[in-house]
This record gives sequence, C-alpha cells and structure tokens, in this order.
Amino acid sequence: MNKNIELIKKYNKGILFSIFLLGMIGIFLTFLTSFGLGESGYNFLGKTKKITLSPGSPVTQTFVAKESNLHQIRVVLGRSDIKLGEHIEFRLLDEACQNTLASDIYSHKPPMQGAYTVLSFPAIVESTNKKYCFSATYFSDENRKGEKPYLSATDVFDPVFADRTLIDTSKNKVYPGQTLFLRPAYTSGSLSGDLSRLVDRLSQYKPVFLKGWSIITLFTILIIGSTTLAYFLVFTNKPTENQP
Repeated sequence: MNKNIELIKKYNKGILFSIFLLGMIGIFLTFLTSFGLGESGYNFLGKTKKITLSPGSPVTQTFVAKESNLHQIRVVLGRSDIKLGEHIEFRLLDEACQNTLASDIYSHKPPMQGAYTVLSFPAIVESTNKKYCFSATYFSDENRKGEKPYLSATDVFDPVFADRTLIDTSKNKVYPGQTLFLRPAYTSGSLSGDLSRLVDRLSQYKPVFLKGWSIITLFTILIIGSTTLAYFLVFTNKPTENQP
C-alpha cells in the first residue's frame, strides 16, 4: 500500500498533466459529436408568443431544409426542467407529419447549445429542398398545475417563413407563415469539411483588429499556449520549505 502511494507521489505531476490532456481531447471529441451549423440567413423578429405544451397534444412545425446532410433541429424550449413522471418527445417526421425519421425522449432537461434545445440524429444526406415536420409532445402522469414547458414562436405571418406552417393541436390552430424559433443545422459529412465550414463561419465574426489573421492560426496558438501553460504550472511548481 505504502509503495503504491510513493509511486503515485513520484508520478503525480505526470498524472495531472495527462488528465489535462485527456480533458482537452474529451472536450474536442464532444464538440465534434454534437457539431452542426445552423441556418443563419434569418432572425425571429417582431411579435412573438409562447406555445404551451399541453400533455399528450403535439406541437408541429413544417419546414424546408436548405442544405444536404440535415443533422439537427434546434428550438427554444422554455421551462425545460422536467419533473418526475414527465417527459418530452421530439420527433423529425416526413412532410405529412406521419412517418418518424428520428426521435428522442427526454425524462430530464434536454441537451442545449446556447439558447437552443437540440434534437440530433444521423445526417440525412439528400435533404436539400425537402420538406420535413418537427413535433414536440409533452407527457405527464398528472396535468402539472401552473406553468408548463413551452416553445417560443413568431406571432404574425412572415414571408420569410412562407414555406413553414405551425400547428398547435391542443387549440386546434393552424398558423401558416408562422414558425417556432426553429433552426435546422447541417454537417458536411466529414471532419475536414466540418472544420472548414466552422472556420468560414467564425471568420465572419472576427473583430477588426484580427482581420488578416487566420482563424486556424489563432486557434493553434490558443491550444499550444494553453498546453504550454499547463505544462509549466505542473512541472515547474517548486515545493515550499514546509513541504516534506
């Protein structure tokens, strides 16, 4: 036992640095598995509303995919802390909202990216200009009193969303040209392609003082700098006089 403790003490710095590197790798791999670039050619402006999710009554939204390799649906879900005995089901369906193409059930708070709640699924390669249907259904053993989960949506017809139709089955209401705060997201189908698209997207938002610098160069400097700093913090830390 003592021998094992001494061995750990001897190599503790290497262990700490290894943990740091594994953590960096884990963060990078997690990022890649959930990667997708959302549509960015529009914003949800003007009057908005909250579509309350009533138990057993789906809210559906049709939309047209603008690119190939549809990989995620992102919506703004409010009050998403799901209680015991409750769950929310997200589904991607065909144009008629009949056949399920992908689905997930959340009995806890769903995964998020920023303000968006995300439904991820294997990329649909030939998705360009095809219409799909997104469905969200809330289930509860008891009809929760007070505030229920809701989806944010526009409240007036907008020609930008003329190809979308929002349906609230709990109220038996159909809203042509209105939409949930829904953004389809896409992948290129390859790691190199995803990184290239990410670089292109980030380059649009570089501050003026970074113009002319490659995003890849800046990212490389950040990674090398962080790793070097961690190395020096771990391996150049001198013991104090009180340390044995």
